Amino acid sequence: TRTLTVGAAQASLSVSGITMAIRVARTGSRNATATVTVVNQNGQAVSSASVTGSWSGLGTGTATTTTNRSGQVTFSSPSTRSTGCYRLTVTSVRLTGYTYSPASAPFNEICG
Repeated sequence: TRTLTVGAAQASLSVSGITMAIRVARTGSRNATATVTVVNQNGQAVSSASVTGSWSGLGTGTATTTTNRSGQVTFSSPSTRSTGCYRLTVTSVRLTGYTYSPASAPFNEICG
C-alpha cells in the first residue's frame, strides 16, 4: 500500500487588469485614474488586499490602498496642465494567507 499526501494549493494573488482613463477639468488641469483588479488563484475577486501603486511619467508618486468587495482599487495621479503619458506600476499586493510574486511588476500606461 502506498500513501500519497497532496498538499493544499498555495493561495496566491495576481493582478488581472489595470484600466486607465484621463480626466480633464474645465480649468485645463488633468490627471489619470487607474483601476486595478486583484484575483486569487481561481480567478475570483479578492477583497481587503493591500495594493501599492507607483505613478511615473506626468504624475509621480506612490500610494497604498485596499481592494473593495469586487477586488478593485482605484488610484489617481497628481494633477498637471501638461499633456503626455501616465504610467501606473503595481509594486506590491498583500493579504494575510496569500502570496504575490509576479515575474515582472504589472503596469499600464495612457497618453493624452
